[in-house]
Amino acid sequence: MTPFPSLTSTPLSESRDTLARNYLSLFSNYLSSPPNAPPPPALITLLSSPRVKLLDLSTLDPTTGTSILHEAAKRKDLRMVELLVRAGADVFVRDRRGRAVGEGEKGYTKADDQVKVFLRQCAYTTFLFIHVADVILSY
Repeated sequence: MTPFPSLTSTPLSESRDTLARNYLSLFSNYLSSPPNAPPPPALITLLSSPRVKLLDLSTLDPTTGTSILHEAAKRKDLRMVELLVRAGADVFVRDRRGRAVGEGEKGYTKADDQVKVFLRQCAYTTFLFIHVADVILSY
């Protein structure tokens, strides 16, 4: 018996691991669902939860090599894209092939415009925030 208990397995770390596994399972279900199917309600609930800040929403699926934001943009699901960005998804994330979100999609519709404009606005806002922070820190 060791004098110090193991710090690697605490209730908090187990809870975070369970949350991450749950997210990855829901992400996998979302990827395998038909493109016109709505996201699973459990995924919407998780992304709306404050605990979503503990997740890495930029995780790439090992099979497709895309993030959940790539998939939502590909499906032209503006509601899901907005929810993901609000939950902390990185609008600059690249897939396994190096493509940005919304880049290289086939077919062109009005929904594409809405998703791309939203992502562009988020990217611009993020860029401005970073630039202003750099200017302030340089003084």
